[in-house]
Amino acid sequence: MVGFREGDTVAACRRLEGIDVPVVPEGTIGTVASTTVFGNPKRVHFTVSDTWGTKRFRVRVRRGDVEPVDVDEPGGDEDQV
Repeated sequence: MVGFREGDTVAACRRLEGIDVPVVPEGTIGTVASTTVFGNPKRVHFTVSDTWGTKRFRVRVRRGDVEPVDVDEPGGDEDQV
């Protein structure tokens, strides 16, 4: 079981859409904005570009909508010679 915290980076596991939510394609990277008491993501902030421009918004998510993403710092795993 993975616990999430505000600011964690996640990816959409499926296409997210709704009446008041722009389409979020599968694989889009977002940031956890709020969590439940049990550490599950509740709202995720996404930035999506389309033909009308860049949209920034928060989406209410459920179990299975997002998964954690490892964000490595550049050059973190390289060997120094």
